[in-house]
Amino acid sequence: MDSALSKVNRVVQRPGAVARRVDEIAFHRALLAVISEIVHTVDLHTPSFAWAGPVMVEILGWTPAQIEAMGADIRFIAYHHDDLARIRAADESVPGLRDGQVLETRFRLRHVDGHYRWVARRLTPLRRSVSGAVTHAMAATRDVSDAVRLDERLTRAALHDPLTGLPSRALLLDRLATALQRRSRSGGVVPVLFCNLDGFKRVNDTSGHRAGDEVLVATAERLRRALRPQDTVARVGGDEFVIVVESSQLRAVDRDAPPGSPGAPVESIRGDLHSETLGIIARLIEAVSEPVSVHDDSEGVTAHTVSVSIGVSFAARGNDPEEVIRQADSAMYRAKASGQGRYQVFDGSFRAEVVERGHIEQSLRAALAPDLPTPDAGVPQAAFSVMYQPMFDLSTMEITGVEGLARLTDAYGVALPPDQFIPVAEETGLIARLGRAVLETACHDLADWHGRFSAWRELGLAVNLSARQVGLIDLVSDVRGALRRSGLAPAQLTLEIAESVLLDADHSTISALTELQLDGVRMSLDDFGTGSASLRYLARVPVGTVKVDRSFTAGMPADPACVAIVRAVAALSRELGMACVVEGIETAAQLEALPEGVQGQGFLLGRPLVASRFGEFLSRYPVAAQRQASPAVSQGASG
Repeated sequence: MDSALSKVNRVVQRPGAVARRVDEIAFHRALLAVISEIVHTVDLHTPSFAWAGPVMVEILGWTPAQIEAMGADIRFIAYHHDDLARIRAADESVPGLRDGQVLETRFRLRHVDGHYRWVARRLTPLRRSVSGAVTHAMAATRDVSDAVRLDERLTRAALHDPLTGLPSRALLLDRLATALQRRSRSGGVVPVLFCNLDGFKRVNDTSGHRAGDEVLVATAERLRRALRPQDTVARVGGDEFVIVVESSQLRAVDRDAPPGSPGAPVESIRGDLHSETLGIIARLIEAVSEPVSVHDDSEGVTAHTVSVSIGVSFAARGNDPEEVIRQADSAMYRAKASGQGRYQVFDGSFRAEVVERGHIEQSLRAALAPDLPTPDAGVPQAAFSVMYQPMFDLSTMEITGVEGLARLTDAYGVALPPDQFIPVAEETGLIARLGRAVLETACHDLADWHGRFSAWRELGLAVNLSARQVGLIDLVSDVRGALRRSGLAPAQLTLEIAESVLLDADHSTISALTELQLDGVRMSLDDFGTGSASLRYLARVPVGTVKVDRSFTAGMPADPACVAIVRAVAALSRELGMACVVEGIETAAQLEALPEGVQGQGFLLGRPLVASRFGEFLSRYPVAAQRQASPAVSQGASG
C-alpha cells in the first residue's frame, strides 16, 4: 500500500492538477458566498445534516457546531412539528429520484431565537452507494416567509369581509357545505340564520357612512360574541349577515312523518328548536338591540339603536347551500314584514310562495327587457302594460285627471296582481325600469289624447313613486326625459309620493323632488293617514293634493271613526289650499257619506281601462280645467 508520503510526491509531480483543484475550491467557496439560499447535504440514513453552508448561520442563526450536535434530532429541534410528516415523506422519496431530478417541499424552520420562518427546499440525489442506492442528498433552501404572508393576506382578502373581518359569502358556502356533509352522516340538520338590520339606513342618512361602518363593525362583534366558537357568522351584504349553527342536534325534517315522531316537521320539534336555535336567536336579537355610540360626521358622538330581523332555514342532507341561504332570506323578509326585531322559520307552508316570487321576477325581467329579440309569432311572452282609471270632481262629475296603473301578465297570459309584483320589483331593483316604463307609456298615451281632442288637453297625470324609486340618483333625468319625449308640459305631471316615503326621505331625495318642483312638476301625498306624518312633513315638499287611503273609505259609513277622519283630512286640505282625493269608492253609501268639495276615485265611478277604451270613456264626460293639482299615474293597485 502506498504511504502518505508517496501520495504527496505524486501530487507534487502534477502541479496542474493541484492548481485546478485549488480553483474548484475557490469557485465553490465564492459561489456559496454570493447565493442567498441555504445549501446543505442530508444524510438520508440518520437523517442529519452532513454539511451546511454559511448562509444557514446568517438566516437561521444556527452555528455548524450546533447543527452537528443536533444530529438526527434536527427534525424535532429545527422543524415545525406540524410539518414533520411532509418533510419525512419528501426525504423518503429521494431514493426514487433520478440524478438531476429535483423535489421541492415547503415547510417551517425555527430560528435560533425561537420564531419560525417559511422555507422552500429543493432536494436532489448527491451520492450513491456501490449498489446505486442514494445515501446523501443536496438541498437548496430559500426563505419564502414574505411570499407566504402575502398569500395568506390575499387568501384572507378573498375569503373575509375587509370591514368586519367576518367570512365572506365564498367562505360561508364552503363551511355550510362542510357542515351539511358532516350532518349527512348523522341524519341531522344545520340551522342557517339570515339576519338583516332594521333602521340601518337611518344611521347612514343622519350620521354619515363612517358612522354606518362603525355600527356594522360593532354589530359583527356582537354577533360573534353571541355565538359559540364552532358557529360561523359571515357578512354577505351591506347590512346582511348569515349564521351557520354548526353544532345543532336537530333531527332531519321529514314532511310526511306524523307529529311527535322522529324526523317530524318543524312544528313538532319545538323542543329542539327552543332549546338551541331559538336560544341563539334570542341572544342575537338582544345583543344587536343595544345602542351603539358612533362618531357623527357633524355632531361628534351619537348613539344609534338598530334591531335585527332573522329568517331561519333548516338545511338537511342533499340540500344545495345556495338554496338554503335563499330560503332563510325569504323567511327574513317575512319576519321584517311582521315588524322589527323578529324571526320567521322557513318551512313548507310558504315554499310555494318562494317559487311564485321567482316566477314573478322572471316575468318582470322578460316584460321589461326591450333589448331582447322579437319573439316568434304565437310564442307566449310576459307583457307589461298600463291601464287608466278616472278621477272625478264629485260636485260636477267632471274628470279631473287619470291614474295609470301598471299591469303585468306572465307568459301564460295570467294577470299578476300589483301588490305581488311591485314588492318583487322593489326587492330585486327592477323598480327603476318598471317606473320608467310606466312614466314613458303614460306620458305617451296622455299626449295622444291631447292631440285627438282640444277639450282633453286639460287632462293631467302623475307618477306614483315607490320608496326605492324615489331614492334613485337619476330620477330627475328620468322625469325630464319622459316629458321632453312626449311633449307634455311639466305642470301636466304630478309625482305621487306615499306618506311613508316622505317620512323616510333623506336630504338627497328632498333635493331631487324640489328640483323637479321648480321645473313645474306637481306633488301629491298618497295614502295619507296610514303613517305617522304630521303637518311639518307637508312643509318639506309642498304638495298640491292629499289622497285619503282606501282603508278609511272601506269603513264608511258604518264606522264613525272613518267618517270623522275623512272629514278631518278634507277640512285640513281645504285650509291649506290643497285638493283632497278619496280613493276606493265602491258603493253608493260610501259616496253619499263623503264631505263636500272632495274628489273621488273608485270602481263605482270608473274601473281601470286600457288606453284604447279609455279614449271612449273620456268622450262621455267633460274634462275639468286644471286647478291646483292633477290626479295620478300609479304603479299600484286600482282605486
